[in-house]
Amino acid sequence: MLIGIDLGTTGLKVAAYDPDGGSCVAQASVRLPVQTDSDGQREQIPGEVMDWLVTAFASLGEQCGDRWSEVAGIGLAA
Repeated sequence: MLIGIDLGTTGLKVAAYDPDGGSCVAQASVRLPVQTDSDGQREQIPGEVMDWLVTAFASLGEQCGDRWSEVAGIGLAA
């Protein structure tokens, strides 16, 4: 399987795909808390992003079951 991670400004999405047919095997998403400054700048707290990533991966692992050991690659878009 291949894992895709999309780390956006307000959301984190992860999905597992079958490399042969491209079908989605499992997916999870988490809304990320964002700090906003008075000038409108938005920032994420790195430790919290890591915690949410662990949570999302745990959900994928539960959904994939035994296939989780088949993960051959991970891609990240941020």
